[in-house]
Amino acid sequence: MKRFTVTVIVIMIFLPGIGMAGEISTSQSAEVNASAEEVWALLIDANHWADWNPAVSDATLAKGNGEDVGSVVKFVPVIGGKKAVKVKLTLARSEKPGIYEFTAKAPGMKIVFGFSVEEKEGVCTVTSYETIKGPGTGAFEALYGQEGLDREHRDWVEAIKKKLESGNK
Repeated sequence: MKRFTVTVIVIMIFLPGIGMAGEISTSQSAEVNASAEEVWALLIDANHWADWNPAVSDATLAKGNGEDVGSVVKFVPVIGGKKAVKVKLTLARSEKPGIYEFTAKAPGMKIVFGFSVEEKEGVCTVTSYETIKGPGTGAFEALYGQEGLDREHRDWVEAIKKKLESGNK
């Protein structure tokens, strides 16, 4: 009986996302007193993301150098304070030092996750963004919600700012 109840609850949570194409996205920015080159160096060093970023439980550069298109990062995000499942990120755009963008696939979802870096007079505006599309989006929203996704990306930009402005580069 217990297994049946759990199954029904899971179906009720995920049913809204089945068969319906949904979308959820976020974009969070921060000004960072650092050069675009310093921000870029931090972003391409995936093996150390978890050392300084509370939005990352684990990350490993699995293929490539982290800067060239086609590089792969195996990544465990923390979304809304919750450790999520491992995602394989494939670097799709790498325009040093301005755009750093990955794609990923999860059941029923296509994910675009990236950063833009714009430097003006020694101050960078760093934006972390993500769009998730597909029928599995409803399940993602049920688990983490818009606020969880927003929080993950706020954590990214705040961690970049803290790391680069702390003097412990």
